[in-house]
Amino acid sequence: MSSDDPSDTNSTSHVSLGHIFVAMVLSTMLAPPASARAPTAPDAAMLKPIREWIAAYNAGTTPLPEEIFTQDVVITDEFAPFTWTGISGEHRWAQAIDSFMKPGQQHASAGAARRFQSTKSGDRVSFVLPATLTISRSKRKFTERALWFYVLMRTPDGWKIATDTWTPIGK
Repeated sequence: MSSDDPSDTNSTSHVSLGHIFVAMVLSTMLAPPASARAPTAPDAAMLKPIREWIAAYNAGTTPLPEEIFTQDVVITDEFAPFTWTGISGEHRWAQAIDSFMKPGQQHASAGAARRFQSTKSGDRVSFVLPATLTISRSKRKFTERALWFYVLMRTPDGWKIATDTWTPIGK
């Protein structure tokens, strides 16, 4: 029979402060360090290939730098054929863009990531960036707002773009 008397050390319902302290110390020691925990937002290393993508695109450099993509990258966009696969697919996508937009007439920008997710192993992440594309033709400017969905894969050479999807929003 257990007692409600706190001075009764034989009670099964009695937990000493020492036990609580030991439990706290052990849980702190066994918890993964902050650097090993799954990220909650893309870090600078993850954003690097996207910054390189935007810089090359805004400079009118096509095709985009191959080293920022996985070999089996998938690009989807709002014009036919809508999907391009692999590095050669990225080249065909860039040629299609150049056919209706002269290099240097466009400016892409992206905001802070939304809906960040990571695989349990941490080797793939996905997130959405709010984005704006401004195209200048003659004296006219056209601006499109979009959601830019990315899947990145960690490689020995750093993060690479595995999926790049442009989805216009609004009019």
